[in-house]
Amino acid sequence: MNWLTHNWRLKLAALVLGATTWWFVSNITNDRRLLQAVPVEVRTRDNVIVLEQSTSLADVEVRGTRNDVRQIQRDDLLVVADLTRESRRGEVSCRLGPSNVRHPRWIQPVAVNPGRLVVVLDDLVTRDLPVHVPLEGQPAAGYRVERIAVFPEKIPVRGPKTRLDEHPRLTTAAVSLHNRRASFRERVELSLDPMTDLPLPRRWVEVDVQIRAITAEESAP
Repeated sequence: MNWLTHNWRLKLAALVLGATTWWFVSNITNDRRLLQAVPVEVRTRDNVIVLEQSTSLADVEVRGTRNDVRQIQRDDLLVVADLTRESRRGEVSCRLGPSNVRHPRWIQPVAVNPGRLVVVLDDLVTRDLPVHVPLEGQPAAGYRVERIAVFPEKIPVRGPKTRLDEHPRLTTAAVSLHNRRASFRERVELSLDPMTDLPLPRRWVEVDVQIRAITAEESAP
């Protein structure tokens, strides 16, 4: 027990100094602040796309010195859900916590709300899809459509596998045949799902419509 009583005044002073220092540091670094609407970023491996996510914003509570907590801004933070090792497709749930927050080193995240993120993942694929041209109206009386040709007939499209499975062709804006008497060629825009993309810069096709007069033989009953 001699070690307790030896230089006890010095040891007591050191204990008091340590406790005071701990109290001081704890208090000046224990200010908290809630930052709302911090962006949530989902990271996936190549050729994987996020179809849906339960939230794109989160509230983050941070801790630090009074001055640092006062100066921190929402744009200084980013909540990252790293799914680059995720092999499942469809609905996937992952936890969001302080370790998911990218932040300046002088503050410390302590809580994230919501604490869970649900996303829907799908494979990103490229397919050659045929082009469908919807028609509106009818040619003038006594005329008929002989042939419709589309250039190009197929276009490579990149998008979510499930979406391309559900919609195995591209559709253009409607082409009007109303009261037409002659053949014509028209450039029409493609209608695309917002989650698909064309590797080529073009977003239109050429439609060639051949119209001719109905012969007497064809019109005979």
